Amino acid sequence: MKPESIKSLKDLQLCHEELPTSGIGIIQYAYVHRPEIQPFVLYSVMKSHFGESNDLSFDEDKTQWQYLLKFKDFFIEVGDWKLLNTSIRVYHEQDDREQAERHARQIETLVLSNADRQRKTVASKIKECDHKLLENSFITYYQTAENLLIVSKGIDDYRQQLCFKFSPLKRVLHNLLLNFT
Repeated sequence: MKPESIKSLKDLQLCHEELPTSGIGIIQYAYVHRPEIQPFVLYSVMKSHFGESNDLSFDEDKTQWQYLLKFKDFFIEVGDWKLLNTSIRVYHEQDDREQAERHARQIETLVLSNADRQRKTVASKIKECDHKLLENSFITYYQTAENLLIVSKGIDDYRQQLCFKFSPLKRVLHNLLLNFT
């Protein structure tokens, strides 16, 4: 029997129940996919097909929005991750990882094809528009700050390694100075 595939985003249904996480029918974590789709693009495609996000059971420090969808006996969470990334998580009662991965990649492909159509629509609307658009500088500054933190931690680690490597030499020099004075 050939496994069913998601041919259109219309094949997915908004899920109005919670993921079973305890008792009989517990949902196993089947597959997590991090597509190379910008959060705004994913959100606008999802919103155009499903309306407002419906899943409120997420960690607000890491996620701003999330959709809980269902396809056959698979539960699918689609959302942003730490402001700058996206995530497609597929759960299945029988823990069918192969099919879960296939579904996640099918959703990514469908979102990208819908995003291309949306980009064309947005581009035509921009040409018609006589208003100005301001860039959200928060994202730029956030990325810069994150990179600076990584660099500073690297420098601090390097400084500690140097101090550790030269501490025996420092002791020898100190002892030599004490002996000569």
